[in-house]
Amino acid sequence: MTDTDRSRAGRDLLDDVARLAAGGLREEAFRAQLRGELAKEAARLKQSHQLRSARGGRHARHRRRLAWAAAAAAIVIAAVAFGLTSALHDTAPAAAAVSFSRSDGYIVASVENPFAATAQLRAAFVAHGLDIDLKLIPVSPSVAGTVVFFDGPSEGPQIEPLHSSTRPSPGGMATVGLRIPNNFKGHASIYLGRSARAGEVYLSAGDGFAPGEALYKSGVRGMQVAAAAKVVSGLGLMAEWRDAQGIDVQPQAIPNNRVSGAVPLAPGKVLISTSKEKPRLP
Repeated sequence: MTDTDRSRAGRDLLDDVARLAAGGLREEAFRAQLRGELAKEAARLKQSHQLRSARGGRHARHRRRLAWAAAAAAIVIAAVAFGLTSALHDTAPAAAAVSFSRSDGYIVASVENPFAATAQLRAAFVAHGLDIDLKLIPVSPSVAGTVVFFDGPSEGPQIEPLHSSTRPSPGGMATVGLRIPNNFKGHASIYLGRSARAGEVYLSAGDGFAPGEALYKSGVRGMQVAAAAKVVSGLGLMAEWRDAQGIDVQPQAIPNNRVSGAVPLAPGKVLISTSKEKPRLP
């Protein structure tokens, strides 16, 4: 995908998010608010980088982004990578945010409060001698606990998400955390996916038919839209439909199209794409 394609895709997704999350705001106002948040965060990151460089802390760094199974879900990473957290103003209580233990040459950092303020998380890592900025963002169930964005040293043992991160906690939320090498040096900035609360928009999403997602084992992939719409409604989901050209339509307008893909947008909301021909099933 070229830079031009990514830019165009990002604008398209912004339109989708605006329709879903604006609520009482007009779409234009909501998009303007998102762009403003992006600009402020980009400026903050640039200033932070310049300050670290001025102090002589030049470490080999790299950025890596994890791909989503669905193409539309991959668009979300562009917003996430620039720090799009405007929908997540920190409101967590002052409870213990992170617990630490050691195992097999790693520091195991388990997030105890998935809605903790970013400042709380930062303070927890600093207290353990770790220069790590961690942000928790709402994601769809199949990618909860995964690293969505990473900016840190490219050499030596790497920070990893907890292997148990996909197992739900007793409260129903996915357990999230990091495994950090004992000898980790330098600074790292990490976006880690957490389970979303009702009303939050996913800032990263897996394939709509993946295990854990609302359409998993629904059987609608490949189904004609007329029948699929009834199944989706029966599952209690709100859906946005797109025709074979990617244009928003009502399902009644494309009854004979086939469901070709789905992207989770928010708890209880999905974007469903269709095609004229029956897609090849995995």
